[in-house]
Amino acid sequence: MYREARLYFIGHQANLRMLESVCNRCEISQDKHFFNVDEFGNTGAAGAPIVLSQNWHKFKEGDRLALIVVGAGLTWASMMIEFLSDA
Repeated sequence: MYREARLYFIGHQANLRMLESVCNRCEISQDKHFFNVDEFGNTGAAGAPIVLSQNWHKFKEGDRLALIVVGAGLTWASMMIEFLSDA
């Protein structure tokens, strides 16, 4: 059964205050924002994928996830994941 989509956010895990600022500006509620920088610190390029792995079980059919990361210099990447049914 398809339900109304919910949008979640995982950002680059460099600075929690920065992530909270992004969520405030984009009106993303705290329950839709996943992070671990407060527990593990800045884990570099592995940060956002680690958060995704830690929370994979929480996503349901119809959910959408914006995953945004930055790298050295001016590099960055983002993707939108939509969770579909196994059937």
